[in-house]
Amino acid sequence: MREWKRSASRESRRLLVEARRHRRLVQQARHREIEARETALRAALARRPESPSETVDRLLTTAPRASAQRLRTLLLNVAERAPRLVRTDKLEALKLVAAASWVRPLSEWQPSCKSEDRLFRSLCEHLLAR
Repeated sequence: MREWKRSASRESRRLLVEARRHRRLVQQARHREIEARETALRAALARRPESPSETVDRLLTTAPRASAQRLRTLLLNVAERAPRLVRTDKLEALKLVAAASWVRPLSEWQPSCKSEDRLFRSLCEHLLAR
């Protein structure tokens, strides 16, 4: 009977040690993940932000040559006044706006709001609406 209790005690100690080891491994993995995230954040924050012309050049690498000059003009002006609109996912829409015939000059456009959708709508209304 005594042997059984001693072995049960030994088994429970072994289970406790395994549980402790598992918690330690999980905690170490969590710390590694946090450190990796913080390293990536530091690297992203250490990068110099792109100037509007660098952003436009990067976006224009995918544009066809024929409409590139007008699109470049549009992107540079928009990047100065509303840099939030100069993004890869908005490039196709800006290409369409650049290809259309404008009613008013781009230089007269003044953004009047902050959200991306309203900025884009304001730009389109200024350039295309009669």
